[in-house]
Amino acid sequence: RRGVMIPAETRARAERPPSRLDSLRNLRARIDQEIDRELRYQRRIAVLSGQAKAIATTPGGFDERLIAVAAAHFRVHPDEITGNSRVPAITNARHVCAWLMRGMGRSFPDVGKALKKDHTTVMYGVKRVDASDELIAHAVVIRDALTGEAA
Repeated sequence: RRGVMIPAETRARAERPPSRLDSLRNLRARIDQEIDRELRYQRRIAVLSGQAKAIATTPGGFDERLIAVAAAHFRVHPDEITGNSRVPAITNARHVCAWLMRGMGRSFPDVGKALKKDHTTVMYGVKRVDASDELIAHAVVIRDALTGEAA
């Protein structure tokens, strides 16, 4: 047989399964990546929360302030929240606004008027937020920005 000669020790090392130590190192690398990803997400939330707090002090009614803070948080224009767009970022912002308004004890028709939507659309949005931990987390950040609490 002709070809490249690979030393027997190198062949044996390449053929054996990874050791427990190698597996743990790989696991640590994956955990470190996940921690870095979470830290980046937390920093982004902190920046958006700061922007939302600045917007929350603008004059206007509470509905307008809530919509403005949610728009800043989701990086959309406030008019889009009350508009007809079905873009996910906009609908998520709209649903979170509806969920927060309902949390203040407002009726579905009242929330619908504030968002220029039918009350059944508001019901669907509130149900979506209730079913999503991610959207609830966004709502908590927005609520804290409005009330001035620490996020």
